[in-house]
Amino acid sequence: TNTGTETQATNFQDSSQEDARIYGDAIVYERSYDAQHADIWMYNTTTHMNQFITNDAPQQANPVIYKNLIAYADKRDAGQGNMLWDIYLYDLNTQTSTRITTQSMPIDGSYRGIDLYGEYLTWTNVTGGINTEIWLYNITSGTQTKINSQSTTGSRPTTDGQSVAWLDFNGTNYRILLWTPQDGEKLLVNDAWEPRLRQGKIAYYTYPGNQIHLR
Repeated sequence: TNTGTETQATNFQDSSQEDARIYGDAIVYERSYDAQHADIWMYNTTTHMNQFITNDAPQQANPVIYKNLIAYADKRDAGQGNMLWDIYLYDLNTQTSTRITTQSMPIDGSYRGIDLYGEYLTWTNVTGGINTEIWLYNITSGTQTKINSQSTTGSRPTTDGQSVAWLDFNGTNYRILLWTPQDGEKLLVNDAWEPRLRQGKIAYYTYPGNQIHLR
């Protein structure tokens, strides 16, 4: 912050709080009670109040927030005891949640498998146990599309509402691919890791050397 002061946002003794994301005066996070039970909560930096967003059994995780929308992974439809999840959107204005995925599926558990910005919601779907696909949901049109051509290597998608970037492994090295509605999928840079896309710019680090780049 500008003041450099630190504020403790949570003080729950019965759970761990993790995977926080911030937008404006809202911080969303996962409140985990044990390995199989977790909810999504939100902290308001102006009122300093915590409130629950979900309390649907058994488990919700990996929240991201953009304006009035919170996206997260949810087990309410698939049930506990398996690796299947769905993607849900929660609207703070209407206080309603909507299931986005039409079929429960394994979702990338890296806690960077979901991103939300502008009209785009993107996530990683795990198929066949190891294959990974990058999916895109357009919030305005309601359409859902698989956007990576290689169904075995995509992970860590990131979006700025205009395009989507993700980490890809081609069998030899890691690289970053970029998708736009105009050009589709294309190679952006080789020997790179951890893409983060915002406002038409992408940050990532390259190896060897682990240097941060921006383009």
